[in-house]
Amino acid sequence: MATVIRSIPVLRGKEAVDFLEKVTENTKKRASIDFREQFENANKILIKSLRKTK
Repeated sequence: MATVIRSIPVLRGKEAVDFLEKVTENTKKRASIDFREQFENANKILIKSLRKTK
C-alpha cells in the first residue's frame, strides 16, 4: 500500500517574519558561551597525564 506524502508547511506573512526574527536573535546568542576556562583545565589535565606516562 502507498503511504500518503504530506506537504511541507510554508510560513507566510507575520509568521514568517516572526520566525526569521527569532532565528536571527538565536544565532546571535549561539556563540555567547565562553569555554576557555574549561578548555585550559582540560589541557592542564592532559599535560599532567602525558608527563606521568613518560
